[in-house]
Amino acid sequence: VTSRGRLMMMANLVGASSAILLASLCLPRWLAMGIAGFPWIFGCSAVCFAIAAGIALTLWEPRYRASEADQKSRSPMFAAAWRTLKQDANFRRLGIVAALFGSSMMLFPHYQALARDALDIEFHHLYYWVVIQNAGTASFSFIVGPMADRAGNRRVIRLLLVLLMSAPLLALALAELPVWGPRLFPLVFLLVGLTPVGVRVLNNYTLEVTDMAQQPKYLATLGLCFAVPIVLSPLLGWVVQSTGYFWAFLVITVAIGLAFAVSWTLEEPRHGKL
Repeated sequence: VTSRGRLMMMANLVGASSAILLASLCLPRWLAMGIAGFPWIFGCSAVCFAIAAGIALTLWEPRYRASEADQKSRSPMFAAAWRTLKQDANFRRLGIVAALFGSSMMLFPHYQALARDALDIEFHHLYYWVVIQNAGTASFSFIVGPMADRAGNRRVIRLLLVLLMSAPLLALALAELPVWGPRLFPLVFLLVGLTPVGVRVLNNYTLEVTDMAQQPKYLATLGLCFAVPIVLSPLLGWVVQSTGYFWAFLVITVAIGLAFAVSWTLEEPRHGKL
């Protein structure tokens, strides 16, 4: 339990470093091609996913044989997820945090759109933002990984939510600064790099609040909670088209703020209840 933070840190360092290297080598050339470069970008991502899937086949994990009662109680995924949330009050609160946290992912395409529309930033800046976002993931992992091992994942969840809440507010503020906005907007993507770190920290917290037999079900349920706001992404896009960026970004900021408030009700499995 007290090593998962450092393991997450090392995984993020490897992943972020690889992404920065590939982006530096390939993205400038592909983005210079305009729309014709996107098949290369998506194709490269697909190949990397395929390689990752192949490597995953070689991983080892201890076999766990479910009890006869567990085997008989298997039910459809959504029913099992609902029952898990219904029966475990602390995990239900975590599911609310995860769903509200997941709303931040809805803003991913709108950050670059805001920068290009409000600050007239050119298309090739996407390359710099990808590099900076991954640099943010690696940098924040250095801090929160050891912190999670020492103080627990609950404290890290609160810290990440506060930092992530500042990203949409910073983006709106910089969009109003025609001189300094283009220079400082990369800071927004540095904060966006917190998102994959937050997902892994929430997963690690989940592993602590249940036993090995229930961990797959709990993680799957948490994944569904993350996905709930993603389904509403077209609605957020409609809000942006109808009213502009301000209200969309403000709604997501409030959602992350609510996640921060709910996180104070979570139990700390290492040091007692609240």
